[in-house]
Amino acid sequence: MSELPAPAEIGIAFGTAFLTEALTPGKLSTVSSSKSIKDLTPGKFIHATPHITAELINAAIRGYKGEALRLGASVLEITRNTLRNKWVGTNVALGYAILSTSLAYILGKALSRGLALIDLPTLIQSLHPELLAELRKEPSCRLYAAISYSEKHLGAYFGRIPDVRSTEGCREITLLEVFQHSSLDDEVSDELMRCFTRTLQAYALMKSLTTQLGVLEAVKQTHTYLLREHPDTLVTKSRGLPTAYALMKIAGNPLKGRYEQIDRYLRVKGVNPGTTSDITSCALGLLLVERIEAGCSRQ
Repeated sequence: MSELPAPAEIGIAFGTAFLTEALTPGKLSTVSSSKSIKDLTPGKFIHATPHITAELINAAIRGYKGEALRLGASVLEITRNTLRNKWVGTNVALGYAILSTSLAYILGKALSRGLALIDLPTLIQSLHPELLAELRKEPSCRLYAAISYSEKHLGAYFGRIPDVRSTEGCREITLLEVFQHSSLDDEVSDELMRCFTRTLQAYALMKSLTTQLGVLEAVKQTHTYLLREHPDTLVTKSRGLPTAYALMKIAGNPLKGRYEQIDRYLRVKGVNPGTTSDITSCALGLLLVERIEAGCSRQ
C-alpha cells in the first residue's frame, strides 16, 4: 500500500476543510454552524462543497502530472457551478478557491516527486517559486470573469490593472501581475505573493491547539486569533477600514457576556470577515492533509 496520499485525497481534504470551517460554531459574524451572514447560509456551503472538491481534486492531479496550474479556469468553474446550483445561487468561495487550488496544486507536485507531506511549511516554501512561475504564464481573463460574477457578493472591488468590470487588456496581463498589484489591499493576493504566510501561521496555531482541543474548537480559536491580529480585507473593501479595525477590537475583547448580542448586530449589518474564514479553512486543509499522510505512513 502506498505510503503517500493520492492526489485526489488532497482535494478531498481541502473540500472537507471548507465545509468544516463553515459548520464550526462560535465564529464571529461569518457563516458559523447554523448561523448565516448576508445571503450566505450553511446550506449553501453544504451544496457548494462537491463543486469545490471536484476542482481541487483536478488541481492536485494537474500538479501531480506536471501540467499547468490553470488557476483562473478552476476558479471560474467553481464560480459557475455554484451560481448555477439552485441550492446555492451565489459565490460562496472565491477567495478560498484561489488559495486552496494553489495549495492543492503545490502539494500534488510534491507527491509526484515522492516528497512526504509532513513538514508542510518547508515543503510549500520550497515549491512556491514554481507556483509563481505558473501565475506568470497564465492570462488573467478567466479569473476576471470569475470575480465579475461575484461583485454583488463582494461589494465594491477596487481593481487597478485593469478594473475587474472590464475584460479589456486582461489577455496581456498575467495572474502574477494581478496578484502583485492587488496584494497591498487584498489578503488572498498577499498570501499568494508572500508564500501563504498567514495560512501557515494559522496552520501552526491550529495544529498546536488540536493537541489539547477538538478540531472545531481549534478552528474557532484560530479564526478569532486571525480576526484580532489583522484587518479582514473583504471587510475593508466592502465596509471600509474603520469597520475592519472595529471588528479587530471586538475580536480581541472577551465581550463580557455580550458576544451573542454583538454577533447578532454585526450579522444584521452584513459585516462578513470572509477572507479570515478562507485562510482558516486553508489552514485546516493543510492539517487534514498532514493527518492523511500520518495515517498512510503508519499502514
